[in-house]
Amino acid sequence: MYALMVVGITLWLIHGLAVGSAPVVAANAVTLILVGIMLVMKFRYK
Repeated sequence: MYALMVVGITLWLIHGLAVGSAPVVAANAVTLILVGIMLVMKFRYK
């Protein structure tokens, strides 16, 4: 589930970069970092 969320956020980040929308890029970059940390912790402490 987290992996799919990372894929979705990554696609939104790419979209934000493509259209040049700073708020979309910033929000998705922060979210991607946080969800990425959760994904790593999920596998590390399984």
